[in-house]
Parts: sequence; C-alpha cells; structure tokens
Amino acid sequence: MFKFVFLVLCIFFASELRAAEYSEQLPLVLESGRRITAQLKIPSGVKTQSALQHPVLLVFGGFQHAAEVLELLYPQKSYILASFDYPFDPPRRFEFPGSLRLAGQAKRMVHDTLDGIDRLVRELRKRPDVDPDRISIVGASLGAPFAALSVGRSPEIAGLVLIHGFGDIPGVITHQLMRVWGPRYGRWTYPLAWALGQSAWKYLQLESPEQAVRNLRAHQKSLIVAAEQDSFIPSNATQSLRQAFKNQGAYREIFMPGDHLQPGAGELIHSIMQLTQKWLEEVDLGPQLATLPQ
Repeated sequence: MFKFVFLVLCIFFASELRAAEYSEQLPLVLESGRRITAQLKIPSGVKTQSALQHPVLLVFGGFQHAAEVLELLYPQKSYILASFDYPFDPPRRFEFPGSLRLAGQAKRMVHDTLDGIDRLVRELRKRPDVDPDRISIVGASLGAPFAALSVGRSPEIAGLVLIHGFGDIPGVITHQLMRVWGPRYGRWTYPLAWALGQSAWKYLQLESPEQAVRNLRAHQKSLIVAAEQDSFIPSNATQSLRQAFKNQGAYREIFMPGDHLQPGAGELIHSIMQLTQKWLEEVDLGPQLATLPQ
C-alpha cells in the first residue's frame, strides 16, 4: 500500500555528482526488550570534518528496509541521515478477518517504533559529530504519524516535515478499507469498515497526531507538504491535522498540485524536495556554512 512512499526520499538530497559516503550501524535495545539496529548514512564531508557538528535527518515512510531507504539518499550537504526498519513486516493487503490475527504484532510495532525513535535521538545526541540542536524528522505518508508523535514526545527533535501526512487515523483506516471493499462489495460495507477503524485506533492506545502537534514547543519548527487533489487520504483527515497546526501557530504549509505521491511523479517529487531543503535552511536546521564539504 505504501510501497511508493520512499520515492519521496530517494531524491531528497540528490545532486549531479554523488558524494562519497559511509554507513554505520547503531544497535538499540527497546523498553520491550526487542533489539533493533538503526542505519546511519554519513557523507564524506562529515567524516573529514569530525571536529564539527552536523545536522541530522531521521527519515520514515513505508515499510521498506532502512538500509534500502538510505541507499537511495545522496546528501548534497553535510547531513547525517538515520532510520531503522519498522519492527514488523506486515502483508501488503489487509484481508478480513484473517489479518486481525496480526493486531498484537501491529500494536507492538507502533509502540516499539516510537520508543526506537526516542532512543535513536538520545544516542545521536551523544555523538561528537552531531549538532544536538539541529535534529529533524521527515515523515512521508505512513511515516507522518510516527514523525508527529515523536516530535510531540521529544523536545530534542527541533524540526518536523510531514509529506502528505494526516490526522484522524480512524477515518484514514476506514477510507483505506473502503478503497478495496467499496468497488468489490459496495457501500454497504462502510459500517464494518468504520467499526474496524474505530476499534483499531482504540486498541493501539496512542495519542493522536493532532494532540501531538498541539504539544509542540516554541523552538520546534514544522513544515506540511500537502497534495491539492489527494485521493489517497480523505479530506477530513488532512483538514483535522491542518487545524491542529493552525491552533499551534508555528508552522509553514505548502500545497502542491496533483494527487498523493505515486511512482513516476519525479518532477513533483523534485519540486517538493527542493522546497523542503530550502525550508530547513531558512529555519536554521540545515548545515551551517562551516560544515559544508569543501
């Protein structure tokens, strides 16, 4: 369902010439006892200037492996990139009622992911090559709620970028179910889809993205990149998140023409990423001049 999400990230820092980089693995032990491994990607300019501190971008989207995601990212400037695999590998299609047996694993994945982001941020802040005041998180589509919830929980994350994000998670679950069930079985399945959406959200026992946004601190900067004709996310869900940001105050919103990001939308993706990188620099979350590779 979310296979295309990391196309958003593949050209985030694209440049005509790929700078040399190296990777590191950072093991993390979660509160649940589960062990995960975060992947770091560090451009050569950071390695050769280890006495300096550099901004960090955590990136989360669909269910692709972190190593695959970071392999697609070619930093144009001295960002340290970080991600990890979601600790759950779900089937790509929800089948009722069989998929309900995975509910426990899904709930654990959600809470482990949020715990993992918290621990990753704390470990990154210990590194001498990391600027602890310039840590940002990018959440695209499915990754957007994780990003919003993490920033609401962690004042150490200074920047939040939501690409085609959403609130009203029960409504989004209902919408996704009806995208499959509606054409097959008709609108009569809506009450069942609605009940599953509401039940799933209550079962997860999470704060909503809207509440997380309302908890943002004054120093935390936010950017929303929204699609003008988003058929993948219901309008009520995007409006709910947008209203939470309006009440919070400190954010910027950019509307881009077209639908939710899809494979092959290279020109649109390139435009989004140019605006995103420019915004990071405008709000002082990008590399400082002294950290740029020579």
